[in-house]
Amino acid sequence: MMMLPFGPGLQWFVVMMSTIRRKMLPTFSRVSRVTLGLTVLLASVIFIMYLVASRMNSDTPRHPSSPLAQRNNREQKACKGILLVVIFNFPYFKNVPMLRDMYGDTFSKVVFFADESDEALDVHAVALEKGYFQHRAVSAAMLMYPGYDGYLWTGDDVLLDPYKMLSTLNMDQLWLAGYDDSVYCVEDGTKPACTHHEHWDGLLRNGERSSKEDTGAEGRTAARLALARLPAPYRKRSRNALRCEDCFLKGPSDVGYVPRAKVSEFLLTSLFFHDIFFEFAVPTMFLLLAPGRSNMEVPAAFYSWAKNPDERFNEVATSWKSGRFIFVHPVKLSVPVQRESAFKWLAQAKLNSRWSSRNRCT
Repeated sequence: MMMLPFGPGLQWFVVMMSTIRRKMLPTFSRVSRVTLGLTVLLASVIFIMYLVASRMNSDTPRHPSSPLAQRNNREQKACKGILLVVIFNFPYFKNVPMLRDMYGDTFSKVVFFADESDEALDVHAVALEKGYFQHRAVSAAMLMYPGYDGYLWTGDDVLLDPYKMLSTLNMDQLWLAGYDDSVYCVEDGTKPACTHHEHWDGLLRNGERSSKEDTGAEGRTAARLALARLPAPYRKRSRNALRCEDCFLKGPSDVGYVPRAKVSEFLLTSLFFHDIFFEFAVPTMFLLLAPGRSNMEVPAAFYSWAKNPDERFNEVATSWKSGRFIFVHPVKLSVPVQRESAFKWLAQAKLNSRWSSRNRCT
């Protein structure tokens, strides 16, 4: 049954009664007025009963101000209409069926993007340049699959805990795992606002890292153009937030989320950062869309940079089992022991969260 809120419903009822009294009632005979009055009375009783029944049958908590009701409402809203975008830096598409099995019961739809397509597995092609421009896949997904309540992206070598994410994060806000306040200057040298300096070897338009002899001039040119072409409000916001004319934020951006309310702005700003390495582009775009760290969620994430594969996976396993993180990286599904562990960990996470069929995203 469709729920008609009390406010608008009663407003409509009052307007209807007022119209009948002013325009129709004077033209009726006394008998007709009595008949009309009884009819209106009966209709009023039925209408009020409908409103009460609709409100009682709705999923809206009766006391939305209580912490438990707020959490339940958040889970219900989070679970409806979230599109998961899985991004492949390299075309190892044997993992596609496994990723569908891992996340298919949690999200409304799971879509895949890479530098090349695979029609049989429904993988879409976007110029990601081996993962340097992952934000292009996010923009493409928003355009190809409009109307979702939110868009979540992740890499194919990331193990995401969707149950913890949906039950703890505010899915009405932007959030970016790995977001930090590290400011990088476009130009060589140092500036007072800069906490880091970067030669911009990851910003080349073709997505390939520059050689040691390359000064990164092409990347710096692309970066300056991106900032210079921003609409005036965004340009001002960037200067005020970073206290720097030609600066970016930088941080790992393998997992992030954009709610429906911010989709149009994400698409707009992504046009200007189209040729910028995604670890610079995405944190800076989020700064423009939600100024200040308090306006977005920054969930805990774990990255292992150990060079030895076994040591790296041991770090990932320990971090996952701690239960502190929304996701861990890297997890290679092509490696049997890591694949088996990933499915086992997700199954346990589902049990721990008391996930049920009613939580399934539809």
